[in-house]
Amino acid sequence: KYKFNNLNYLGVNVTLFTTRTPSTFMKLLEDIKINNPVICMSGAALYDPYKLTYLETVPIKKEVANKIREEFALYNVTPFINQIYNDTLYTYVERIDNDGEAKYANNKKNAAYENFIVGTAPYEEVLYFLLIEPKEIADKMMNYFNNGIYKDDVFVQIYDYFDPIMECKDLKYVKIYSK
Repeated sequence: KYKFNNLNYLGVNVTLFTTRTPSTFMKLLEDIKINNPVICMSGAALYDPYKLTYLETVPIKKEVANKIREEFALYNVTPFINQIYNDTLYTYVERIDNDGEAKYANNKKNAAYENFIVGTAPYEEVLYFLLIEPKEIADKMMNYFNNGIYKDDVFVQIYDYFDPIMECKDLKYVKIYSK
């Protein structure tokens, strides 16, 4: 906090980049003064933490997102679908398939700056998809999206699921964004 606030005091322009959503980074900014919007969700959105608005978003092309949703059904994979309406992030999931998804959903239920809905997401623009799957399925999805028909439309991030309380060593986060 001290370093950020000191940089601001010195007049340095600081821009934060994060994979997080506003619901997870706003608490971290409570005592920090920054002078630029936050590049969040791995570049899928530009968020103004003072006006609480999305200044810019880069959703996945609607036709591509709809095809990807159909393919998830073929693989029996349930994504968390993230969409923005009226400066609010909505996270949808149709069903919970594992302990990691249950924990993630539980954390989202009462999160500030977003809404969590168990149900079918509207067929509108998708900001990003999030999967929480065993390593084998996560690797398969990453390979599919990096080398398949969507490789020019989306980029994929994969990283370890971490929860200090739960034993979910085999789970991975897979995030799919517009390229």
